[in-house]
Amino acid sequence: MNYITLTIETKSYLLASSGEGSALIDSEIILNKYGFPILPARRIKGLLKESIQEVLEITNHTDPNSVIIDLFGVSGSRMPSGKLRFNNLNIIGWENISEKINEAININKFAFSSQQIKQYYTTEIQQTALDEKGIAKNHSLRTYRVLNPGYTFQGIINLSNSLDNSTLEILTLGALNLRFAGTRRNRGFGRIKCILQYIPLEVNSNIDNVISTLQDSSSEKKCLAVSITTRGPVILSQQKGDQNTVSTDTTIGGNRVRGLLATRYIKSKGYSFNNAHEKDDFKNIFLSGKVIFSNCQPESIHKLPLNIHEYKARKNEPPIDILQKTKSHASNQDQDSKSNFITKPIDGYGSLKNNLVYKISVATTFNFHTSRLERAAGKSTEDNPGIFYYESIDEGQIFIGKISGDKVLIDQMLAEFKISEHNSIISDNLGRSKSAQYGNITLSFDEIKLPVSEYAKLDKKSHYYMILKSDLVLLNKNGHFESNIETLKCALNNTQLTIINATARIASIEQYNSAWQSKSGKVQCYIAGSVFEILINLTNIDMPNNLGEWTENGFGQIEWLKVDYVSQALQSNGGTKKDQNIEKSTLITKEYLQIIQNYNSELYNIALKHNNKLAELNIKIEAQKEANKCFDNNSSNISGNLIGRMIGFLEFAKTDSEIESFLKEIKDKPAGQTLLKSHLIKNNIFIKYNFAEIGNFESDKLYWITFFKSLRLRMKFL
Repeated sequence: MNYITLTIETKSYLLASSGEGSALIDSEIILNKYGFPILPARRIKGLLKESIQEVLEITNHTDPNSVIIDLFGVSGSRMPSGKLRFNNLNIIGWENISEKINEAININKFAFSSQQIKQYYTTEIQQTALDEKGIAKNHSLRTYRVLNPGYTFQGIINLSNSLDNSTLEILTLGALNLRFAGTRRNRGFGRIKCILQYIPLEVNSNIDNVISTLQDSSSEKKCLAVSITTRGPVILSQQKGDQNTVSTDTTIGGNRVRGLLATRYIKSKGYSFNNAHEKDDFKNIFLSGKVIFSNCQPESIHKLPLNIHEYKARKNEPPIDILQKTKSHASNQDQDSKSNFITKPIDGYGSLKNNLVYKISVATTFNFHTSRLERAAGKSTEDNPGIFYYESIDEGQIFIGKISGDKVLIDQMLAEFKISEHNSIISDNLGRSKSAQYGNITLSFDEIKLPVSEYAKLDKKSHYYMILKSDLVLLNKNGHFESNIETLKCALNNTQLTIINATARIASIEQYNSAWQSKSGKVQCYIAGSVFEILINLTNIDMPNNLGEWTENGFGQIEWLKVDYVSQALQSNGGTKKDQNIEKSTLITKEYLQIIQNYNSELYNIALKHNNKLAELNIKIEAQKEANKCFDNNSSNISGNLIGRMIGFLEFAKTDSEIESFLKEIKDKPAGQTLLKSHLIKNNIFIKYNFAEIGNFESDKLYWITFFKSLRLRMKFL
């Protein structure tokens, strides 16, 4: 036997340090010129030598030094004297991979980027040292680039002479005993599995076959609609600035959905969190990219496109499409009036319904908390105040997303969760502080019967808007994260497309690595809502619905709309305007309340309280509408002073007769004449609007206080 094969599988993050670093990375791993990781031969030799020494000590070998010298030679010798000749270990199938890469580079030198390949195989992690109080020590933060787990390396050990059976047995035991490698292997890094094979290495794997097994385009697809309902407050933590406040995201990212279902799957199967990634079923469902977990957005709304603008100074004007606004519109105005044509994006969440742009916010609440580190003190102390705030999404809100991909894998996941047509709801916990108060949710799944496609078919040569429904992460030619028009063109990869215009924002995002309980490095991206106007010069062209990196985690979701469609939607029926009012809520009928009272008195009290709150809400909505109508029609010349006077009086009024006496007193004065001309009073009483819930003093009082407050609010932004 002239050679043997050595195979090493990485079971955890591995830091095969190069001894070099950079401005952002303290320790880099060893890579070849293409960016692929390698395991250096000298390190493998040293590790295997130490492992065999341990085996010889354990087995009480009579002459361990002679075995070591026979295999590895004399330390410090100028000439190799041992029987083993070590070579670098490369990714399995490297000869075929390198051949394909060289062929591609000969055709296009930018076909492969070493930076992009490095980013694929590695992860950046941070560690810091803590003092006895659990506080990070100064200047102790370290950033490492580590090799991701789950890769197999293979190499050849040449033999200068044949080995007898006893030596082969010792060598085999030494390989099995080698379980850790690399820097910081006593700190959780570098767990490996080492195997010796006494057969010639056959490098006949085809890279195209490897890729096809990872990305089987012929497999049947399936798409699930996912609905997540918050049954209690939920914290999707993100740090914004205040160290004592944990803010919440208002979108449930695809990575959170995947993490939640992956955790549930591991528990259901009885897998260990340490080695679940080694299981083929878990790897295929959650790690291979064959199943895509999209972001879950608030129900019936989405991120408003950044091209929909409103005038800053002219609140009554309808919104406009800023990408189609002619530049001459403002240039023809004199310098003093140009400020009237300054616009800003409506931004936020909302929807376009009935030719109106509805801007809607996700309801959140800030909660104050304290903790006491010293139980005997019975309270927070000055040394350990333990004061912090949580912002949480309110209960009862619904978020909609989808899961799509390989039908067999999705069905396998649903079967493990015992999901069927008759039982499509599961309960779980999501987000931060799940052990108390926060995180209670339910998930429901419903199959989408429509054909699932990864592409949108655009049938005409025309101008289209590419609207980002989620953040878009792009890589440049060098494999770095970068967001600009050039990287977008490369990602679209179509010479028949021309990017005409854009309104976009760039931000840095980071994700949380639960395995290491630390955040990933920050990555640059285009944020959701960014819009790109693209001229397409072909008919019947398929454009992707997902683009860029991390699409399996909900990033890069795209919607294609004709430019004309957006413009017509904003201009129809004489224009539209942003409307922040919500629809009136339906009250529980008296008949149904009676049924509830007969059935359960406690439930009746809850329903009655609910009814009263809805009635108050509807009164306020109606008052806001009337105040807006009064203001928009310029039918009110009420001064701010008079509005404040009316609010102050109404808040202290106790009876209808008291209000009537006040109006009678001012009817011949300027204040009374102004109210009369504004059609707000008649015969010394406020005009009754056609609104069913008004009819008693408290309702009337609430209505008119809300009316005047809404009118004052509109005047402030005039």
